[in-house]
Amino acid sequence: MMKLTPEDVRIARQFLGLTQHELAQRIGVTDTLICHWERGSKKIPKDMETKITSALGMSAEIMKELTKLRHEMAL
Repeated sequence: MMKLTPEDVRIARQFLGLTQHELAQRIGVTDTLICHWERGSKKIPKDMETKITSALGMSAEIMKELTKLRHEMAL
Protein backbone atom coordinates (compact mmCIF):
# COMPACT_ATOMS: atom_id res chain seq x y z
CA MET A 1 0.00 0.00 0.00
CA MET A 2 1.18 3.49 -0.82
CA LYS A 3 1.77 5.97 2.00
CA LEU A 4 -1.04 8.51 2.25
CA THR A 5 -0.21 12.17 2.63
CA PRO A 6 -2.34 14.59 4.64
CA GLU A 7 -3.38 16.18 1.35
CA ASP A 8 -4.49 12.82 -0.10
CA VAL A 9 -6.88 12.34 2.82
CA ARG A 10 -8.27 15.89 2.69
CA ILE A 11 -8.81 15.92 -1.08
CA ALA A 12 -10.45 12.47 -1.18
CA ARG A 13 -12.72 13.35 1.74
CA GLN A 14 -13.75 16.62 0.13
CA PHE A 15 -14.23 14.93 -3.25
CA LEU A 16 -16.80 12.65 -1.62
CA GLY A 17 -18.48 15.59 0.11
CA LEU A 18 -17.71 14.32 3.60
CA THR A 19 -16.95 16.48 6.61
CA GLN A 20 -14.10 15.68 8.98
CA HIS A 21 -16.75 14.67 11.50
CA GLU A 22 -18.34 12.18 9.07
CA LEU A 23 -14.99 10.59 8.22
CA ALA A 24 -14.11 10.42 11.91
CA GLN A 25 -17.36 8.59 12.65
CA ARG A 26 -16.74 6.12 9.84
CA ILE A 27 -13.34 5.09 11.20
CA GLY A 28 -13.98 5.51 14.92
CA VAL A 29 -11.72 8.45 15.77
CA THR A 30 -12.29 12.07 16.80
CA ASP A 31 -12.81 15.01 14.44
CA THR A 32 -9.75 16.60 16.06
CA LEU A 33 -7.57 13.66 15.05
CA ILE A 34 -8.76 13.90 11.43
CA CYS A 35 -7.90 17.60 11.53
CA HIS A 36 -4.39 16.85 12.84
CA TRP A 37 -3.84 14.21 10.16
CA GLU A 38 -5.02 16.51 7.37
CA ARG A 39 -2.78 19.35 8.58
CA GLY A 40 0.15 16.99 8.94
CA SER A 41 0.67 17.80 12.60
CA LYS A 42 0.22 14.11 13.46
CA LYS A 43 1.36 11.13 11.42
CA ILE A 44 -1.32 8.83 10.04
CA PRO A 45 -0.68 5.35 11.51
CA LYS A 46 -0.44 2.49 9.03
CA ASP A 47 -3.52 0.72 10.43
CA MET A 48 -5.51 3.94 10.06
CA GLU A 49 -4.50 4.30 6.41
CA THR A 50 -6.32 1.03 5.73
CA LYS A 51 -9.39 2.21 7.65
CA ILE A 52 -9.40 5.55 5.80
CA THR A 53 -9.20 3.98 2.35
CA SER A 54 -11.93 1.51 3.29
CA ALA A 55 -14.17 4.24 4.74
CA LEU A 56 -13.74 6.35 1.61
CA GLY A 57 -14.21 3.37 -0.70
CA MET A 58 -11.07 4.00 -2.71
CA SER A 59 -7.52 2.77 -2.83
CA ALA A 60 -4.50 4.84 -1.87
CA GLU A 61 -3.56 4.88 -5.56
CA ILE A 62 -6.90 6.48 -6.49
CA MET A 63 -6.55 8.98 -3.66
CA LYS A 64 -3.12 9.95 -4.97
CA GLU A 65 -4.55 10.36 -8.48
CA LEU A 66 -7.21 12.73 -7.10
CA THR A 67 -4.45 14.79 -5.48
CA LYS A 68 -2.52 14.86 -8.75
CA LEU A 69 -5.62 15.96 -10.69
CA ARG A 70 -6.33 18.67 -8.12
CA HIS A 71 -2.82 20.06 -8.62
CA GLU A 72 -3.17 19.96 -12.40
CA MET A 73 -6.51 21.79 -12.24
CA ALA A 74 -4.96 24.50 -10.08
CA LEU A 75 -2.36 25.33 -12.74
